[in-house]
Parts: sequence; C-alpha cells; structure tokens
Amino acid sequence: LALQELERDAFIRQEQTERWIGQQEEILQTLNEQLAEQQQTVSVLTNVVSGLDAFNESLTLSSLSPLSPTDRLAEARAQFDALRDLALGGDVSAAESLPEASRALLEASRAVNASGPAFVNTFSFVQDTLSEVSAAFSDQLAHEEKVLANLERQIEHHQKVIETIEESIRVAQENAIADFEQRQRHHR
Repeated sequence: LALQELERDAFIRQEQTERWIGQQEEILQTLNEQLAEQQQTVSVLTNVVSGLDAFNESLTLSSLSPLSPTDRLAEARAQFDALRDLALGGDVSAAESLPEASRALLEASRAVNASGPAFVNTFSFVQDTLSEVSAAFSDQLAHEEKVLANLERQIEHHQKVIETIEESIRVAQENAIADFEQRQRHHR
C-alpha cells in the first residue's frame, strides 16, 4: 500500500512538473518571438544611424561641400523639410530617405546660391538636421538594445530553469527506480 502511494505521489509530481515545463517552454517561445522582433528593430535602427552618420561625415569631403553647384531649391527644401519632420517623429523610412533628400537640397542650393552665405547656411542646416535625427535614432537604438539584452537574459534564464528541472526529473526518476528496485530486492 505504501509503495502504491509512493508511486501515485511520484506520478502526480511528474505531471505537475511536466505542466510547469510546458508553461516554461511557452514562455520561452514567446520570448524568442519577441527577441526576433527586437533584433529586427535594432538592425533597422543600426542601419538608419549608420547611414545618417556616414552620409553626414561624407558631406564635409564631398562635392556637396560649399565648393560646387546643382538645382531646384524650393522643391528640394520642401521635400527635405517633410522628411526631416517625419524622421524626427520616429519614421524610419523617412530617416532612411533623408540622406538623398539632403543631397538634393544641397545640390539645389549650390545651383541657386553658388558658394555664398545662403549655401553655407543650407549646408550647416543639413548637417545639423542629420546630426539631430541621428541622435534621436541613436537614443531609440540604445533603448531597443537594452530591451533586446533584457529579452536575451530572460530567455537564458528560462532555458536554465528548464534544464535544471529536466535534470532534477532525470535524477528523481533514477532515484525512484533505484529505490523501487532496492525495495523489490528487500521484499524477496
């Protein structure tokens, strides 16, 4: 009778443990899905920041510096301003388009203003805007990287918990089998 109670208790504990492991595996799956989404967000933001920074740096040494000409200032400025506003509002696509809009604005300003003070002002405005948008996305990137690191830590924790429980179950099963075999030998 005591052996039957022991077996029943072991069965109940095993069922409870298996349910708990199933719950942990569901949590782990959810965290992995969140991790994949977060990795994609961080990747996109990294590309945005890198693209803006690279373009901004290239302005100083490029043909777009205050030394060379190009076209259509009013339209280029309107497009640039619209993209700038969207990018500062967090629009990733607008931020990705901002380098080309910057180039168009500078080319247009060069064509209209040559290398005069108005062009120099436009050049400085473009660089300041790119720096501002890059800083905004850098802040968002830093936040997203923290979220990503937190998700990675949670996943690692849950994987360790599951591994520990699985090991505990394995050891408990081995011990139960050994106890059972020892009792069987003792009763003979």
